[in-house]
Amino acid sequence: MLLSIYVDAARVKTTFLPAFQLFENIFASSRVELSCLRTQFERNFKHPGIIPFNDKGIIMRRTDKEITDSVEIESIIQRSLVCRLGMVDENRPYIIPLSFGYKDNTLYFHSANEGRKIDILKRNNTVCFEFDIDCEPIKADNACEWGMKYKSVIGFGKAYFVDGFEAKCAAMDIIMQQYSDETFDYPKTKVKNTVFIRVEIEHMTGKQSGQIA
Repeated sequence: MLLSIYVDAARVKTTFLPAFQLFENIFASSRVELSCLRTQFERNFKHPGIIPFNDKGIIMRRTDKEITDSVEIESIIQRSLVCRLGMVDENRPYIIPLSFGYKDNTLYFHSANEGRKIDILKRNNTVCFEFDIDCEPIKADNACEWGMKYKSVIGFGKAYFVDGFEAKCAAMDIIMQQYSDETFDYPKTKVKNTVFIRVEIEHMTGKQSGQIA
């Protein structure tokens, strides 16, 4: 078996090295270069195979990069301009970038009243989401040592449609507060013809890489 994964209490052990050895044998006579991939792999797996769960039950292989402070995780969300929302379209993933608002462990989005994402969410309201900020490449002389500075948040939740004029206006206020300190009035006809989506977050994790000030 090239890849073996098994669960032991709250840990997952994964063995990859035999697969790399096999691939190197297969491509030994070709021009395919795997050394960079192997170098990166061996650097990441200094303690091979042991991948702990965090307190939410989500695997975070690189625990040295995990952000566990909820205040810092929320700060990443508050500094983000775009939320990438992932949905399940039958047996395929579907992801879109959206403007958003965040308050009290809940995300808010607005949309036209028809379209692919609306159709998907009506069938399946399970979603995931991603934010990232402070992205910058880390350069090096050796291509295998290049990397990326970033801070990111990934999470999961359930999406629901917001009903009622007052509730929709409140959702729009939260979205606008992400981008502006001003207050706004919303025409009833515009609000009526706009769909608002509320994502109740079930859990989320933060991650960072590189020397970020």
